[in-house]
Amino acid sequence: MIQYQQEIESAIQALEQWFIQNPFYGYDPFDIKGKSCIIPYQKHALTRKPLNLIFELFPSSVRVAGRVQKQINSKGIALLALANQYRFLSTGLDKYLNTAEDYLPVSYTHLRAHETSLHLVCRLLLE
Repeated sequence: MIQYQQEIESAIQALEQWFIQNPFYGYDPFDIKGKSCIIPYQKHALTRKPLNLIFELFPSSVRVAGRVQKQINSKGIALLALANQYRFLSTGLDKYLNTAEDYLPVSYTHLRAHETSLHLVCRLLLE
C-alpha cells in the first residue's frame, strides 16, 4: 500500500470509530457560523477572521455557548459511504460495497427530512 493510501485508510478508520462512539451524532463544522447572531460578523474580514479563530480553538465551548445542538451528521455519513465505495473500487472486496450501501439510506433519509422547497425543485429537475 502506498503511503498516502495508508493515511487515507487511517482517516477512514478514525471516522468509522467516531461514528461507532457517537451514533452518527455530531456538530457540523459550519453550524455555529449559521447562527443569526453570528452571520452579520461573518460578512466583514475584520470580524470574521478572529471569530473563525475562536471557533477553531474552542469548538465545543462555542457551540455550548451558542446553544448549538448535535445533529445526525448526514454529510459525514455520506462521506463514509463514499469512502467505502472507493475502498471497494480499489480492493474489489464486497464488504466495502456492502458497508457503503448500508450507510447511504441513512444519509439520504436524513437529507430528505431537511429538504427545503428549493432543494426539492433542484432534486426533481435532476431526477
